[in-house]
Amino acid sequence: MGARLLRRWVAQPLTQLAPLEWRQEQVSRYVEDTVRRGELREVLKNIGDIERLVNRVLQGVARPDDLRRLRDGLRTLPRVAALVDDSLFPNMEAIDDDLTSAFDVCADALDLLERSICEEGGDKGDGIERPPQPAIRTGYDAELDAVMTTLTTLHDELHRWEEREREQTAIKSLKITCHKGGWVIVTAKSTPGHLIPVTYHRVPGGTSDDRWTTYELQEHETLLQRNRARLQELERTALARVIADVAAHKQQLLGAARTLAEIDV
Repeated sequence: MGARLLRRWVAQPLTQLAPLEWRQEQVSRYVEDTVRRGELREVLKNIGDIERLVNRVLQGVARPDDLRRLRDGLRTLPRVAALVDDSLFPNMEAIDDDLTSAFDVCADALDLLERSICEEGGDKGDGIERPPQPAIRTGYDAELDAVMTTLTTLHDELHRWEEREREQTAIKSLKITCHKGGWVIVTAKSTPGHLIPVTYHRVPGGTSDDRWTTYELQEHETLLQRNRARLQELERTALARVIADVAAHKQQLLGAARTLAEIDV
């Protein structure tokens, strides 16, 4: 942020004496206060480019990772506000009203992101024990939570079904896995034929193993696919709502970004 602002300063130099003197005074205070300057430098390293992230939100193209980075940056603003006070940057509002937003730590926007976006998420899941994990935090959208609960239950049932089949068939190598979007039963090539139940139907694929399906597994797969599709739809809708709600704090966010850029320069 500071680099872009510095380029603008060079390209558009000040023509009024008062703001020029104010800027020189602030640079002098900043240079003299070496301890606080060092603390600010360390804090600013962890904030990221809030201006760029906010612009992605305003354009409606922000991804969950963008929202996480924005949230991480906003979490640091109270520390910046504590370091940047009137003793270091006095009369900021006298030069530019927008600079008073340094003391607005965008608490409402941060609260929204804390309530809506998971620390990690967007995982599509891997295997029967890991259902997909949406980027939206539990508790933000009741309908999404309900679908996620259903998916977790379906994965738990699939895991129990796998254990039951392994026990009943005495095929130790038996496992259920997702292959090309569909669930199949996998057994080793060396599995004796008499152990394979008559309800198993062979499916193509596999050079080092045999793959099977059953009517029960196909019905379960249909339920999984239906709920996964619904989860993706609800997640997109919830994410769009979060982006719109964050964008409503445009003035405070861009003001804070501008002040951070001033400090960063």
